[in-house]
Amino acid sequence: MSFTPAQIAALAAGAILLLWPMIGPKLAAYKASLVPSPGKLPKLPAAGHERADAVTHILELQDAVKGTSPKAATLLGQAAVELIGGPSK
Repeated sequence: MSFTPAQIAALAAGAILLLWPMIGPKLAAYKASLVPSPGKLPKLPAAGHERADAVTHILELQDAVKGTSPKAATLLGQAAVELIGGPSK
C-alpha cells in the first residue's frame, strides 16, 4: 500500500489537529524557553555608599538587561555617565 504526497499531507494535518491539545502547550513552553532570561539583577547599593560602587552596579545592571531591553540598557549607561560627570545641560 503506497500513499501519495497529498494523502500523507492530509494524514499529517489530521494528526496535528487531533494531537494539538497536547502539542500546543509544549510548543508554547519551547518558544518561551528560547527567550533569554535576564538572570538575577544586582541590587543598587543603599544610600551612603560611594559613587564608584553605584556606577559598578549600574554597569552590571546594564549588562544584565542588554539582551532583553536595549532601551533600558541605554538609559542605564546614561545614568552611569551622569553619575560620573554630573548632569548634562
